[in-house]
Amino acid sequence: FLVLLFVAGTGSALAVAAGLFDGLPRLDDGVAAVFQARIFASGHLVLPLPEHADFLKVFGVLDRRVGHWCGMYPPGWPALLVPGVWLGATWLISPLLHGGLVVATALLGRELYGPATGRLAGLLTLGSPLLLVLGGEHLSSTPTAFALVACAWFTLRLVRTGRPRFGALAGLAWGLAFLCRPLSALLVGGIIALYPLVRWRAACAAWRGMGLAALLAV
Repeated sequence: FLVLLFVAGTGSALAVAAGLFDGLPRLDDGVAAVFQARIFASGHLVLPLPEHADFLKVFGVLDRRVGHWCGMYPPGWPALLVPGVWLGATWLISPLLHGGLVVATALLGRELYGPATGRLAGLLTLGSPLLLVLGGEHLSSTPTAFALVACAWFTLRLVRTGRPRFGALAGLAWGLAFLCRPLSALLVGGIIALYPLVRWRAACAAWRGMGLAALLAV
C-alpha cells in the first residue's frame, strides 16, 4: 500500500510539474531556488557580477546589494535541487518529495492511531489539490513538509522503541527542514518536541537517541 501511495503521489505531482507547469518554475521564489541550485552545481556558493548585471533582475536573487549573485533564501532547497540540475530536470525533485510526503503522512497516522487511520491519512494527502500543486512547483514547501512529517514519525518511533537510529533520522530530518524554512522548522519542531516531554520517562530511557537527535539537528 505504501509503495502504491508513493508511486501515485510522485506520478500525480510529475503530471502537474510536466503537464501544467512545463517543467519550469512559475513563481519568483522557485526561479531563485533554481538559480542558486545552478550556482551550487557549478561548485560555487556565489557568482561574480557580470558587466551588465542590472539587465536581469529576479526577485529573490541578490546582486549589487551584496556585490555578487546569489539567492536570498536558505540553502537547503537549492542543494536538494542540484541533482536535478545535473540531470537537466529540476522539476523531478519536488514530485519525488511529494511522494515521500504522502508516505510519511500515512506512516505518522498509522503510528498515532492505527493502520486504518494511516491509510486514510495517506489517501487524504494524496487527494489534496494544494499539496499536489506545491508538489509540482519549485518551492521549498514540499521538502519542508516532508522533512517535518518524517521528523515527527521518527520522534514517535524513538520514544516508543528506544532505538538510537530513529533519533539520528529525526535530527537529520529536522535539520533539513531548518535549512529549507527555518521559522517553520522551529515552530513545528517545538510542537514535535512536546511528545518526548510528555513521555519523559521513555525519552530518558532513549537518551542515546535523544542525544543523537539533538547533535545532528545542530
